[in-house]
Amino acid sequence: MVMIYMAERWKTAAVLVLSLLLTELAFVGVPSAQIRKDEVDFEVLDTVTMKKGDNLWNLAKKYYDDPLRWKYIMDMNRIPNERKIGIGTVIYIPIKDAKRIVKIVEKKIEEKEVVKEDLSGEIAKLREELRSLREENANLRKALDECSSEKKQLAERLEEKEAALREKDATIKDLEGMMDNVKAALDKMKANAELAAQTEEMRAAAQAASERKIGDKDKRIRELESKLADCQRSLERLERARNELDAKLRQAEMAKEMPAKPMKKQYATSERSMVAAIAIAIVGSIMWISSD
Repeated sequence: MVMIYMAERWKTAAVLVLSLLLTELAFVGVPSAQIRKDEVDFEVLDTVTMKKGDNLWNLAKKYYDDPLRWKYIMDMNRIPNERKIGIGTVIYIPIKDAKRIVKIVEKKIEEKEVVKEDLSGEIAKLREELRSLREENANLRKALDECSSEKKQLAERLEEKEAALREKDATIKDLEGMMDNVKAALDKMKANAELAAQTEEMRAAAQAASERKIGDKDKRIRELESKLADCQRSLERLERARNELDAKLRQAEMAKEMPAKPMKKQYATSERSMVAAIAIAIVGSIMWISSD
């Protein structure tokens, strides 16, 4: 902690010393001893009364264009300490080396005069170009005015054309509406024609189907008529067989009244078998007819 405190104290002291040095460099204090005007033994270029913020460095830069000549001014004015030049101190600027500076300045002025002459020529040239541009601008304005008149006429013609175009657009819209109506009517007629064609196709298909069904029915009727004829023939055969069977039954009844003989018994048994076979045939025929 002691070391840190000592370091802080040294830092503070260093900052104070540096601040004092900077303040001393920039500060202009109480007027110091200066030479009188009758003691000046050199040609004076200018006389400067020091005020706050002035220093020899700036004076050397101003009058000699070399801030490093501040010591020459200090020596010629017999200033003991350049850091303690008070406000109100009179400084005499020697003219000894100022002549060279003046020549340099005069040379720079001459160069600037040459530049000025060149610039004057350029300015005259630019003025001539400006005059030409103004004339051209006037001609363009005149042409623009003429174009404005033509533009007005063109605008009027354009307005007439646009009015005609609007009328044509209205006519075209009317024609388009009529075309839409015609197209709708054509579409309706086309739909009706398609519907009539479909109806005709359906009628033809129905007629063909009806004819096919009638043909099938006729065929079926012919088949049934053939089967009916077969049944009638079968019935006739059955009727004859029944009559024969009745005759045989009567004979059998008559035979019962007679004394029974072994041979007749065998004959009666065979007659019963025949009757059963005929009954089975009749039932089968009836079932066949009913299945159709």
